[in-house]
Amino acid sequence: MKLTPNLSSTWRVVYVAFGLAVIAAPFALGASGWERWALPILGFMAIFTGVTGW
Repeated sequence: MKLTPNLSSTWRVVYVAFGLAVIAAPFALGASGWERWALPILGFMAIFTGVTGW
């Protein structure tokens, strides 16, 4: 069984760009508390999704 990504190239770029923005947001905005840890994790998940296409 061959695995094929279910995201188009455009959406993959969008996911990677969104992930980078979400990773940088808490540091640029000076967030403290749980946002400083949760947003980068969400950003890495978005980047992983964009890179793999899943």
